Amino acid sequence: MNNPFRATIERLAEVGWCSHGPYGFNGEECILLAYAQVNREDLLGYRDRSTLRSVIQEQYPDRIYTSIGKFNDHPDTHIEDVILVLEKAAVRY
Repeated sequence: MNNPFRATIERLAEVGWCSHGPYGFNGEECILLAYAQVNREDLLGYRDRSTLRSVIQEQYPDRIYTSIGKFNDHPDTHIEDVILVLEKAAVRY
């Protein structure tokens, strides 16, 4: 079985990452859209969402608020942070 978090990292390496919307000006994607594109799902499944939220909560408790999207859009979140939480989620998958 393919690891959806590793596939999301590969997708973001291809298209780039953005915040404050699903798409950037040059086709970049937010964490949720990149996940959906490679995993052919509109939303994270419960298990994957729970895993990712747990990692974000551990790594960046001040940025999780109520959703993964809020972490993605937080002003202190950068691509390195997104890759870090996806890598840690991939290990737990």
